Amino acid sequence: MNYRNLFVAPFVVLLGLTSCKKNDENKVPIEIQPEVLNALFNNKYQGVLPCGDCSGIETIIALRADSTLSKLVFYKDKDSYPKNFDGTWKLKDSVFEVNFNGDKEFYKIKSDSLIARVGSDLKEVKGKLAEDYLLALKQPLKWDEVAGTYISGDTLSESYKKFELQEVKKNDFRLMYTSITASDTCTFKARGIIDKMADEIIFPMKTIEKDLEGDLKIYFTEDFAHFKLNDLVDIPAQQFCDSISINLNGNFKQQSKSEQ
Repeated sequence: MNYRNLFVAPFVVLLGLTSCKKNDENKVPIEIQPEVLNALFNNKYQGVLPCGDCSGIETIIALRADSTLSKLVFYKDKDSYPKNFDGTWKLKDSVFEVNFNGDKEFYKIKSDSLIARVGSDLKEVKGKLAEDYLLALKQPLKWDEVAGTYISGDTLSESYKKFELQEVKKNDFRLMYTSITASDTCTFKARGIIDKMADEIIFPMKTIEKDLEGDLKIYFTEDFAHFKLNDLVDIPAQQFCDSISINLNGNFKQQSKSEQ
């Protein structure tokens, strides 16, 4: 993605005298405009950060005005599922110092539509690799493109999982989920609605079986769809289809129309 043409919102620079110490630079404190902060706190930022042993770490960050944030990470091309992390932040000049249970990360505000992962020295990566450390404003999902068939596993093997999403009407989806193993096949159906703020489809568990509680949610990374139960990303096995134990975890790839 080329970020050169992204609009860079202006910062207000507070002019004033700063004390001088030996070997220190004179620093001018920076105040971020309220409208920039408001945009940051009401949107998500997404990018694919470098990874030493995979094709990239898909990262989605949501900053909130109450000094908390959440981060979803997904290691592409690895046999793992997305993980959620909750943390806190504090802002110094134009850099968010975030803390995830003692693990610190740093993100610099570039504009209301762009932030950059920086090192503990608060310096940005320069040169050809600079764009690899940028997180851009996450665009809303195109819900008319979400409907279709999704597969997790090899359909030529004895065990795999799939689900179908059908848009019944605007913001209203029908789910049909099928788990296939060598010994059992289980299919259940659910009805859900879109949560546009979270980019999720929410299926109340009672639409599957009346005695079930909570919400089954489908959320989306760049190339896959995934389930979570309420807000649990790592879902314990659930009992469906006359007490058959179903593992809902998986990276579900949407099939092209020719594959369906």
